[in-house]
Amino acid sequence: MNKNILNIIILAVCCALLIISVFFSFERVKTMEFNFNRKRAALVKENLDLKDKMGSFEEAASRNQAEKVKVADEAKIIEEESARIKEKDEILRSEYEQLIKKYNSFSEENKSLAQQITVLKNKHSALGGYADNIEKAPLVQEVKGLIKKEQNDGIKNVSQDTPPQNVQPPPSTGQSDILGKIISIDYKNNLAVIDLGRRDRVKESDSCIILKDGLEFARGEVIKTGYNTSAIFINELKHKNTVADIPERSAVIIQSS
Repeated sequence: MNKNILNIIILAVCCALLIISVFFSFERVKTMEFNFNRKRAALVKENLDLKDKMGSFEEAASRNQAEKVKVADEAKIIEEESARIKEKDEILRSEYEQLIKKYNSFSEENKSLAQQITVLKNKHSALGGYADNIEKAPLVQEVKGLIKKEQNDGIKNVSQDTPPQNVQPPPSTGQSDILGKIISIDYKNNLAVIDLGRRDRVKESDSCIILKDGLEFARGEVIKTGYNTSAIFINELKHKNTVADIPERSAVIIQSS
């Protein structure tokens, strides 16, 4: 009987130990399951984070692709604009070269014109002094005296009788050339007085041709006109002739303008 009691006690102790072992095993399993669930949750979270990152990467990649397309379009536009600018630059370079050539041409023309202006100024100065000498010449003074006398005393013919006061100019013959003669010459000042005047439709600045032996000998210009006389300035001689070679009473042709 004592042996049975001992067996029961041993069996009880073994059961107790088994229960304790099962309890501790259960707690350990629970702890392991908790840790497993926690790790699983962490893995799920990491997976979600990775999916979010993947979504962000895909979105960034999409944005990058759109940016690449946009940049490519802008690059194409820039290339086209660069080609247009290059073409315009070539046109502007060509125009600039043409302007430089024109500028150089104008500079040369300007130099030439400046030289011509200088020559003309010198000629003007010389002619100014010469004109003063002409105005003071005795022959011009004589013509001025005749014109003044005509104005004071009425229209008067210095070589013929006095015509009536209301003498009208003769009708035009329709010819522009008028034939007359030299009546006196101032050889020093290249001046001459001719027997033609306003009555013959001679005007100041008319050109004239002086003849000798029927040929053109010299040319001149009418500088003063009276009623029947005029003063001319001899400004051109033919074939190295001189004013001294012009005889009085030489024929003159007035080319009325």
